[in-house]
Formats: sequence, structure tokens, C-alpha cells
Amino acid sequence: MVKISDYKFEVGDHVQIKDWDEMVDEFGVRRDSGNIPCKCSFTQEMKHLCGKDFHISALHGSQLDLVMSEEGIELREDGLFPEFWNISFDMIKPYTDNNSQPEINMSDWEQVI
Repeated sequence: MVKISDYKFEVGDHVQIKDWDEMVDEFGVRRDSGNIPCKCSFTQEMKHLCGKDFHISALHGSQLDLVMSEEGIELREDGLFPEFWNISFDMIKPYTDNNSQPEINMSDWEQVI
């Protein structure tokens, strides 16, 4: 099984911002600010990004640029996050659609019967 920390993200990958509680469990919370101390601090103002999905548009060392996959988040004119939101790899995970149903191949069912 591949751990998310071992996952190598690339430009074009469909990713999701981790849930707040997931990051709190992983990194804790700073008492003074209430922010999550991951590589680039995840602030209270960023909390609405949790669970949203994006595509990676550029990589910059330990940081990355994301392009929206859905509507509702105000981005800069160039389509990127506002300057004060730095996104690091430890804030994201590969995208999974929790609402999708697994595909069932009928030949698999025939083998079971």
C-alpha cells in the first residue's frame, strides 16, 4: 500500500485538500494561532478549501499551484490561489470520489455464481 507521504505528485494530477481533522491528527494545531503547522501553515482562513478538488498546474519545490476542478473559490485573475495561500504537498492527497460506486464487471459476477 502506498502511503500518501510517499506519493509523488506531478503536474496534471487530480488532488484534494485534506480534511481539517485529518491534518490536525497528522500535524497538530498551534496554540497561539489555531493554524495547522504543516510545511506551509494551513490557516483558519483556508479551512473552506478542505475536501475541495483541484488539478496541479505547477510545482515549486515543496509548494504547488492548483487549478480548480469546481466552482466557488475566488482565485486570482491567472486562475491561481490568492498570494497569501501557500499550498504544500503535505496538505493534499490523491483525489477520490467518495460518491462514486465501484464498477462491477459482469464477468466477475459470473465467476462468483
